[in-house]
This record gives sequence, structure tokens and C-alpha cells, in this order.
Amino acid sequence: MKKTGTGYMRHAGAFAHFAGALAGNPYLLRRFIGRSFSARHAELFLGWLWPLVNTAVQFVLYWVIFAKVIGMKLARTPDVSFGFFLMAGLVPYIAFSDGVTRAASLFRSNRSLIQRVSFPVEVFLIGDLLATLGYHGLELIVVAGICVVAGLVSVSSLGWLLAGLAVLLIWLGGFGVCVSVLGAFIPDVREMLNLALLLLFYGAPIVYPLEMIHSHWLRLMIELNPVTVIVQLVRAGLLGLAAPPAQAILVCCVGGAVLLAAGIVALEKVRLRLADVV
Repeated sequence: MKKTGTGYMRHAGAFAHFAGALAGNPYLLRRFIGRSFSARHAELFLGWLWPLVNTAVQFVLYWVIFAKVIGMKLARTPDVSFGFFLMAGLVPYIAFSDGVTRAASLFRSNRSLIQRVSFPVEVFLIGDLLATLGYHGLELIVVAGICVVAGLVSVSSLGWLLAGLAVLLIWLGGFGVCVSVLGAFIPDVREMLNLALLLLFYGAPIVYPLEMIHSHWLRLMIELNPVTVIVQLVRAGLLGLAAPPAQAILVCCVGGAVLLAAGIVALEKVRLRLADVV
């Protein structure tokens, strides 16, 4: 019982240290967010406008190809173009994929900074993850703007969009912290992560509607995919489609929170060794 109590105290200390580092270094956090965001468009004439341009062009292409050329329609909501359906699912997935992929090699790709400068590494990590959300948030603004013009967004549905972004943040933080720790010790983590992200992509209704899946077990596996819940919430907010059940949202949030807690504990255990292994 004594060892168990000591373990709980140690874990509580890890959470307190993580939260304290973020709350106690707001200036450093802003600097890391700006550094990561600026690095994405350094030396480019259009700079941060590129994600807006790319997303707008992609949206037009998907709309023309799937709605006009192929004529694909959703069985339950034929008024929603498949191009809108596809883009509303791709944007949150790309944000999640990009964030965790960067996190997997973040410490190794910045080894000189980790080894030479003493600072809270969680501030560096969370700063990069938030910069990723901000960068892809520009893409989401374009998609949301087009959906507003198309008359698909209502004030009552915006709550679902905010819920989707909250769940995305939880899973991006949890997954990101875990893979960053693993990536510091195992160089192959990024390659393994690419395979896992491929499974998450095709295991979520991003390029197909969930109604197409008739197998009970296959549908259950897809519904357990956290990307499925995130995508469904974003589509409910932008396109007015059906939101996932409340229990699915709750399970997804709890799962992401558990993953985040595990990552925080792992980061606290290896903190002093990071500079030696990257």
C-alpha cells in the first residue's frame, strides 16, 4: 500500500510539473508557437497564405470532380456535396496526422537546442502542437467559410464543431506527448507511426460514409477509432450531418485523457535523459 501511495504521489507530481511548466512560462510558450509556425513558411513570398490557397484549390477540385464529373452523392443527405463531405473530414485528420508526425521526431530534429539550452521540454512540445493546430486552423477557416456561403452551417451546429476541436486537441496532445517520448529513444517510431496513421485514416469514414459499412464488427472497429469521432463532430458542425452518440464522445475523451496522462508520466521519467539520447 505504501508503494502504491508513493506511485500516486509521483504521478501527481508529474502532472503538477507539466501543468506548472506551461502555466509558468507563457512567454516561452508563445515564442515556441511563433517559432514553429514561422518555420513552416520561411522564405516564401505568400507565407501563411499558402494553406488558405491550397485548401481553396483542393476544395474546388474535389467539388468539381466528385459532384460534377462523377456525380457522387450521400445516400442519407443528397443535398450535401461529396466534395464538402470529403474536405470536412480531411482537414481534422491532416491536422492530427501532421501534429503527431512532427512530435515523433521533434526532440531528435532539435537535438542541438535540447542539449545546449535548459528549458521545460513540455513547453517546446506543446508549443509545436499548438502551432500545428493554428496552421491547419487556417485550412479549417477556408472550409468553414465555403460551408457558410453554401448555407450548410447554422449557429446551433457550431457547438459540435467546437466539441470536435476539443476532442482533436485532447488526442493530439495525448498521442503527441507519447510518440515524442518514444521517438527520442527509438528512431524508427516515425516510420511505424506512418503505418498507424494509414490504418487510422482508412479506419475512419473520411473517404466513405459510415452507412456503407454493413458488417457489425467492422463498423464497431471504425466507431472505436478516435478519428471517427473527431471527423463526425466536425462534419456535424460544418455540414449539419449526424453527430456521434454521446457515449462515443465520452469514451473518446476519456481515452485521449488517459493517453495524455501516460505521456506526461513517461516524459517526467525520461526528462533528465533526453539530452543524452537524442
